[in-house]
Amino acid sequence: MRNLKCPVPDLQILQPIGLSDQLFFRVYSGPTSIAFAELSRPSVARRTVPSWNDGLGPGVSYCLRNIAVAQNYRHMGVGSALLDEVLEFCRSNRVTRLYGEVKGETAFLTNWYRKRGFKIVNVDNIEICFDH
Repeated sequence: MRNLKCPVPDLQILQPIGLSDQLFFRVYSGPTSIAFAELSRPSVARRTVPSWNDGLGPGVSYCLRNIAVAQNYRHMGVGSALLDEVLEFCRSNRVTRLYGEVKGETAFLTNWYRKRGFKIVNVDNIEICFDH
């Protein structure tokens, strides 16, 4: 674990090492988990990448399944810092695309994702592509 770059002091982040079908990022305040992000690869039957690229390597896409912050830590920059870590991890590991669905406060979250470089594909779908 290492310190999370965040306005809230003394938060630690645990992130995956390398790529796998599911990736979990967790933020801790002491021993308590206060936020998490979950990414997953689409099932083989639903993958839109060419068959020659079904492995975990350059050209891989992930779905942002969940990103959540404990109620007492919301609107304090924790979620933004967590998403920044997810995006940096994706860039560093040569992920080419991250996509997902906006759930919850749609208007607020749509703007939140847009500020971080995501395109709004339709009312509640988001996508960001990384240049490598």
